[in-house]
Amino acid sequence: MTRLLARNYPGTPVTGFDLNADYLAYARARAAAEGLENIKFEQGDLQEIPFADASFDVVWSKFVLFFLPRPEDAVRELRRVTRPGGQVTVALIHGQRHYPVAQALQRDMDLVWPAIIDLYLAERLPSMFTRAGFVDVAVRAEPDRLYTHIGSASAAQRRNVEDILRGGRAAVVRALGSEASANAFAQAYLNHIDSPDTCTYTMLWFVQGRAP
Repeated sequence: MTRLLARNYPGTPVTGFDLNADYLAYARARAAAEGLENIKFEQGDLQEIPFADASFDVVWSKFVLFFLPRPEDAVRELRRVTRPGGQVTVALIHGQRHYPVAQALQRDMDLVWPAIIDLYLAERLPSMFTRAGFVDVAVRAEPDRLYTHIGSASAAQRRNVEDILRGGRAAVVRALGSEASANAFAQAYLNHIDSPDTCTYTMLWFVQGRAP
């Protein structure tokens, strides 16, 4: 998104930041390869954003709040760094469903996914925006292209699921009780999304607010 904004608004300075140094190195390399001169990347924590108050007119975040221990702090920080009249948008997936799905796999999914992410964070987020001082808070939803597929998952979709299961490995083991059970779940789930008979539906929520 940072590169997209920089390309579409070449006269506007655009800043991206992330906690992961490897992600930042990759982003800088891509921006340089595309010749984007109005862009910079900084390292930082979304719960303690390393910028002054009222620094930005537009702020965007996608998925990151799922992986923070204190998403409320991140929302307050987003409000702090947004100029009066500025717009903040946070995108989160919400409400994934599969058809068909075996009972045993569904039972394990009901244990695993809440252990990895807060499945109701998207629903709670508008209230967080309001408490942080945003006005004109609104929600827009649409099907998410990354996680929605009719038939077998693409290579990119499968790789994304593998990354999530790898990153949440400790939580999966805790939820299912053993390494063996975690391995069995990962294989069963990947087999499920690899099936040409599987339909997976996921909604993407955009929660927006304006700084008064």
